[in-house]
Formats: sequence, structure tokens, C-alpha cells
Amino acid sequence: MPKPKAVDWTAKLLELGDKVKSQTVAPNIKKYAPHEKQFIFHSSRKKRRLYIGGNRSGKTTAGVCESIWRASKTHPYRPDLNQIIEPIRGRVVAVDFIKGVDQIIIPQFKQWTPPAYLRGGVWEKAYDSGSRVLHFANGSTIEFMSYDQDLDKFAGTSRHFVHFDEEPPRPIWVECLARLVDTNGDHWITMTPVEGMTWIFEDLYEGNVDNPDGDVEVLEINTFENPYLTEEGIQGLMQVVDGDDITARIGGKFVTVGGRIYKNFDPTPGAAQVLKDIVDSPKDTFGRDWLWVMALDHGLNNPTAVVWIAFDLNGFGVVFDEYYKTDRTIDENAAGIKEHIVQHGRFPDLLVADPSIKNRQATNKLSIQQEYQKYGLSFILGNNDVKAGIVRVKKYFNKYPYISSGESRPEFFGGPPKGQPIGLWTPPTGEANLYYRLQITPNCVNLIRELKLYRWMTYTNKKLAFERNPYEEPNKKDDHAADALRYAIMTRPDLRAEKDLPAEAARNALFQEMDQRLSETANPLHRMDDPNNLVAMGYNPEVDGRPTDTGGWDYDEHMGGYY
Repeated sequence: MPKPKAVDWTAKLLELGDKVKSQTVAPNIKKYAPHEKQFIFHSSRKKRRLYIGGNRSGKTTAGVCESIWRASKTHPYRPDLNQIIEPIRGRVVAVDFIKGVDQIIIPQFKQWTPPAYLRGGVWEKAYDSGSRVLHFANGSTIEFMSYDQDLDKFAGTSRHFVHFDEEPPRPIWVECLARLVDTNGDHWITMTPVEGMTWIFEDLYEGNVDNPDGDVEVLEINTFENPYLTEEGIQGLMQVVDGDDITARIGGKFVTVGGRIYKNFDPTPGAAQVLKDIVDSPKDTFGRDWLWVMALDHGLNNPTAVVWIAFDLNGFGVVFDEYYKTDRTIDENAAGIKEHIVQHGRFPDLLVADPSIKNRQATNKLSIQQEYQKYGLSFILGNNDVKAGIVRVKKYFNKYPYISSGESRPEFFGGPPKGQPIGLWTPPTGEANLYYRLQITPNCVNLIRELKLYRWMTYTNKKLAFERNPYEEPNKKDDHAADALRYAIMTRPDLRAEKDLPAEAARNALFQEMDQRLSETANPLHRMDDPNNLVAMGYNPEVDGRPTDTGGWDYDEHMGGYY
């Protein structure tokens, strides 16, 4: 009979001391005390959760502890989850294997998982580093994956839960959700929104934030809300980040990476450029003295976008409708556009489109422009100077004084309400007389969404972004209605440079500027164009004076001469 090995009690005591020390410095889940936002996250009964936080706000820790509780069936806030009979099959997905999984996620699991929960009672026996699967004593498993794996790797058998640490690519998110169908499982995303307003913002955040009835539990936490961090440590981080980086990394808020192009546009209905109500009857609202412009951005694989804008006599405009369809042929688009025109009760005065529609198609040698003409829609080619167009659209999103009498002043821009006698109406003055040059009705949902997310192009490599100047080109994504708007605005006059003057002073300055221009035009020594060949017939403006003095001619400000 072999002699039993002597127990090295010194080594055992040292090992026990190390475990006690590690629990003192980095306690396991039994010592985990969730702060307020973490408690809400763990208690939620919604199947989808979005936990957005600044750096070091405790979001990853909450996601890891949620996974451990579910796999070990020891959830203190959702005891119903502990009643699942079969072993739990979970999945945790991080940005990459080297940093995301091996350097962030795995150390968190090693810290927070008590040895008693693990197969064999120790991490080394429970974690299979080859397959990256963690085995629990009760038979449950958690697999670890990364976003840099091929999409087909995310298929396979069903899962009870999926934890995404940082924002996943949408195709991977969809594939993982398919693994939850059989079990009616849950998923949660813990992330800092450093990538900006991506698909997460549109699909999960908007419509669910601050909405108790939403499908997604949205939790927002900034770094300062983590009670276990010192203010000194947070201030140290703030000193090395700035601008939008502080908003995302400290505040845990979505920003537009690369910078929003139309920063002066507010998408909130009733707040600024977006009106509170739609226009039910465009024909009655925008009469014959309004200029109607219809602008097209044609798409094949991308959406075909059309916007309708009505401009009044003062050049102020209202975007009152849109058409936005994907996977439609030209004849289908033409039919859909004309349906809108019939509903409006009036054909547009001007049709303008992306100049690329003049290019001939290889199949029938006709251009897209000619194809639309076959269906009664004759578009002129728009100005596609992108930078100039962006600048002009920005100006139209600013406020300007509205100069008009009450009789011709639209209600959109401070005119008397319909049916109110003009004598009971008081024209606005001062700041109250400043109006956005362009307003949009809330039914133009795609245009509003694109304007909100329209941003400058960014470098895919963060090292290049640090070393080089920012791009001065817009990101070519989801810009179809925004481009259509730009073509329409480029048919309108450029606006004066804004002057830092009070409203009344700005209005007086505008009147003086108009008077100066008229006086210069009326000056007998002022050289003008000779569209009627008067000089050839012996007329000399320097000797004979103005035509109005010698024959009843009238000056036409639009034509730029006397007739």
C-alpha cells in the first residue's frame, strides 16, 4: 500500500491567505452591492436591455454579474429565473479576443464567480481556454465570442441569454437574437457610445428611453454616478478628453462621431425648425402666391427620396411632405410621386433632381431623367456643389426677421390666424419677429431623421484620425432626403451673412440695404444691361437720364433692367 503524501500545510495556509486577500481586494459576487442604476438593470423584467454608461460607470460589471447569477441560478432580484430546470446556456460577446475577452471580460468573471459555482471548484478546471467556454457546477455553460469572428460562427444551438459588451455590429446582433427564439431568452448590451449615433440609437434607444411602455429597458449612467470612484480619478480622465469625447466617455451620451453637419437643426417637434402639426391641405395652406418646389434624389438599391417645399414671397419655406421608398422601379416611383401630387391638389412649380439622372442607362440608352419625363415628371438638373449646398441649407435653418404687412404674412411666420380680422392682429416685433427660414412638418420623418444624423466623414483608423485633419466631406450614408433638400435649397437665393444685431436693428439695416441697391440701380450714371438694344437705337443713359423720365418705362427688379 503506497504511503500517503505528506500535506504541505505551509503551502495550504499561503494559498488560503492569498484567497482571503483576493476577496478583500476584489470580492466575489456575494459581496457585490449594486448601485442604483445597476439595481434597476438587474431587477428589470424586459427581454431587451440597453445599459449605456460612461467609462468606469460599472456597466460591464453589472453585465457580468447578471450572467453569473443566471448561469448559477442564484439571481437575488429575479427568483423566477432560478426555476429553469435545464442547464443554462449563455453567450458573452466582446469587441475582440485579445483585449475585449481575455483582458476585460475573463478577469471580471474570475473575480466575481465564487469557486463553489464552478465545475471542479476552481477556475482552471471550469474554464476551457481552447473553446473559450466556462463550465458551472450545475451544468450551465457560458461561451465567449468576439465581434471580429465571421458571422456564421454565431449560428448554432439555442441560448438562454446573450450579453453584448460594447456595441455589436447589427448582423451579429440579429444572428444572436435568433439563438434566443427557442428559449424566449433575454439579451442585454452594456456600452459606452463612442461610435456615435449608430443603429443602436435608432433601433433601440429612440422610442424607448424614458418610456416605461417601451420594449427595451434603457438605462443611462454617467461616470460620476458610480459611488465607488473618486472625483480625483474622474477629473484625471476629463483632463485628457474633450468635446464630444467627454459627452460619450464621461456622460455616457450618444454623440454624432465626426460631428453633426447641421448642428443648428433641432429635430424636436414644436421646438424650432420642426413644426408641431402636419399640413392637412397643402393647396389651401400654400396658395398661388407660394412657389412649390419638388426635389428628387433617385435611388436604385438605395431609397428614392422626394421632398416638397413651399416658399412664400419673402423666401421663407415649409417642407410639407416627403416620398421615401426602396426597391422601386422608375414607373413605380413616378406613380407614387404622382399620388402625393394628387393629394396635394397642385402640381409643383419647379422640379429639380440630382444631376446624375442625366446619365444614360446601358440597357435602353435612355437617362433616368428621360424615363421620368415619359411619366410627366420633367426634372431640371440640380446644383450638386455639396459644400456650397450644405452652407446654404445651414443658413436656412437660422432665424431671420420677417418683413411683411399683415395682409400677406403667413400664419407660419407670425401672420394673423385664419379667420381673425386684421384689425385685431398685432404684428410681432423684436425677437418675436425672428423666424427660421425653413421649417419642416413632422410627417417628414425620414428627412428629419437624416438631418439629425447627417455627419462628417471619419477615418476608420483611429490613429489616422488623431494624426490628420478632419474630413470636410459628409459621410455618404442615409443622406437621400437630405440631398433632395439640398438640391431644392440651391434653387433659392443665397442669404445675407448673419449680422450680430438686435432684431429691430437688423430689420432697419435690411431696409437701408434695399434702399441703397434701388438707388444705385436708378442712378442715371449706373451702367446697366441693355436687353432691349436701346443703346443701338441712340439711347445714352448718361445724357438722356432714366427711361422712366423719357417714355414711361418701368424698372423690373427681377429682370434687372428697364422695360
